[in-house]
Amino acid sequence: MARAILRWIAKHPEPDKCGPILIDREDTNGTTFLSSLSSEEARCNMPKRDSESALYELTSLGWLVTVGESPKFKCYRLSALARANCDFLALVDEHWTEMEKLL
Repeated sequence: MARAILRWIAKHPEPDKCGPILIDREDTNGTTFLSSLSSEEARCNMPKRDSESALYELTSLGWLVTVGESPKFKCYRLSALARANCDFLALVDEHWTEMEKLL
């Protein structure tokens, strides 16, 4: 699931500037990720158990850092470490290569 979150971030028009990633805490069954505070931004949903495991993995690796929280949201930002990682950059390239094929 961590890879699914990274793949979703890689699809952002400016993945190196993606964030904060906001976690909607009100839903007890699932987690909603938003690419920014704007409600028009892309959303990603996954089961709560999967998202908790993925977030633990990404924060343990230092790829996501917590930048704030409230009762409703927990905000993460993609770290500089992640933005410079070859695996993440490959996901970004993969997404844009697929997009070019569709055009």
